Amino acid sequence: MGGRPYGAFGGERTGATPGRVAVRDLGERWGACEPDGSIAVHWALMQLPPALVDLVLVHELTHLTVPAHGTAFRRRMRLVLEDLEELEHRFAQAEPEPWRGAV
Repeated sequence: MGGRPYGAFGGERTGATPGRVAVRDLGERWGACEPDGSIAVHWALMQLPPALVDLVLVHELTHLTVPAHGTAFRRRMRLVLEDLEELEHRFAQAEPEPWRGAV
């Protein structure tokens, strides 16, 4: 999925298009879904492989239509990321590595 614009595949596959996407320091969080329909991702995310960036972006896009992490949420994420469990495993392994210091 890496390299595709999210307006093209993320929105149509998750059923949601963000009002805005921001990249900023989110402390310990990798992504956030805002009440106004925008999403934010941590700037340190860009140090991870594209497939793991996809995972976080799809996660936040999915929250625009499914707020909780239940069955419906995971089903919606699998519509976009068929290898969801593998990506989550890879993310758990890679997550401690990126530098999150002050910029």
